[in-house]
Amino acid sequence: MADVYKAVFAAYCQAWSRWVEAEKMIQQHGVVIASPKSGYLMQSPFLQVSNKAMAQMMTALTELGLSPSSQSRVTEVREPATVSRLEAFLGGKKAS
Repeated sequence: MADVYKAVFAAYCQAWSRWVEAEKMIQQHGVVIASPKSGYLMQSPFLQVSNKAMAQMMTALTELGLSPSSQSRVTEVREPATVSRLEAFLGGKKAS
């Protein structure tokens, strides 16, 4: 695996870990919580963490070509039918 892919995969793993932790907290405390000072109901801050981590995961999946839309853009890489003299010299292949 190329280093650039390792970095994207590591970013995905970190986002996934944050997402799992945020979802655990949401399950424990709910999506709506009481404000510590006033007691008014408010959105859980863990919901924002979860949503942001999910967006980061989707970005990483797209970068890695693992989302349905990015897979549709992946094409098969083929060697050229003919090799130029320069390509043959640089790659050690026989020129055609």
